[in-house]
Amino acid sequence: MKKKLLLTSLLLILTLSVVGCKTEYMNLRGQVTDRFTGQALAGVQVEVGNRLVETNAHGYFIVKNIPVVDDLSVKDRMLKVSAPGYRVYAQPLTLQAGDKKVKIGLESRRETKFFFVSDQSDSKSIYLTDIYGNQVTKLTDDKGDDWAPDWSANKRKVVFLSNRAGNSNIYTMDAGGSNLKQITYTTTNKQTPIWVGDNSILFASNRDGDYDLYLTNLAGSFLRRLTDNNHYDGQAAYSAKRAQIAYISATTGKRQLHLMKITGDRKLLLNKGLGVDQHPTWSYKEDKILFTTSSTGKTVIKQINPNGSGLQSLFKTRERIYDYALWDTKERLILYVTDGEDSKDLKLYTSNNQRDVLVAEDINYLNPEWKEEK
Repeated sequence: MKKKLLLTSLLLILTLSVVGCKTEYMNLRGQVTDRFTGQALAGVQVEVGNRLVETNAHGYFIVKNIPVVDDLSVKDRMLKVSAPGYRVYAQPLTLQAGDKKVKIGLESRRETKFFFVSDQSDSKSIYLTDIYGNQVTKLTDDKGDDWAPDWSANKRKVVFLSNRAGNSNIYTMDAGGSNLKQITYTTTNKQTPIWVGDNSILFASNRDGDYDLYLTNLAGSFLRRLTDNNHYDGQAAYSAKRAQIAYISATTGKRQLHLMKITGDRKLLLNKGLGVDQHPTWSYKEDKILFTTSSTGKTVIKQINPNGSGLQSLFKTRERIYDYALWDTKERLILYVTDGEDSKDLKLYTSNNQRDVLVAEDINYLNPEWKEEK
């Protein structure tokens, strides 16, 4: 009788233990996107332990019945996401019963980099970073300010402005920050130097009282004046394919987008709309001109054909845009500078989303310029 009671007690304890140790499960739901563009990625492998699924056409996935147990190894709860052309994403999961949602942005194996200017070291310096802001390299380091970098067409040199010698003058350096060379030696102010081919530089200067556009060579031995009036002319963008310059001029009474030949001939007013125009740039194929126009507190990035037709808006915001750099008109990949809480921040706008790239309290980020070829 005692043996029967003992056996019954043991069976009861085992039954209660099994009931008390009932395994719970987690369902992991999420979406995988390109962290740069925000585009959903289809057919991406998502793996948790020995469970493997793929994302659907919209980048969504679900991994079902992941056991929630205390002794599950890191290997068995490791979330691994992989796709051709992207870095592998791997993070251990924190397990919880029920549904859990995640959003995963994969980083491209291609290092998309850009220049920018920041005053984080008191003076303004030129930096190089990737689109995710992970690796930051300081290219200039001087007590004076360095700003307005422009990448040469042959991808070997950078032209920029600096007041390290007291006045704003034009300098060049190699892509890594070495081989510094001063091009101009005047006491007048200068703006936005850009490359024209591999051996000439186009810039704006107020050497005659108001800003006009000038062309010089790398030796500084040649100077040609391209505009000559009593109004502002500056912010030039050069098209090698068309041998034309898009620029901003105030000859109409306000700053508006204009076009001329590299020789300074055939000047044409392109945008006759309301607002103040700034920051012209050519599209990658050099078949369109982009620029910003501001009025009534709004900033709009627009594009127009070189003959003045086809004006349309690409990006509207109530934020003020101080500067921007275009990567792709189709995907609307635009780096832009806008007001932060107490500083100027750098953000990325795409056709899929908008996100911060470089944001820090009391640090200003300026003059973005893509380093990579599109």
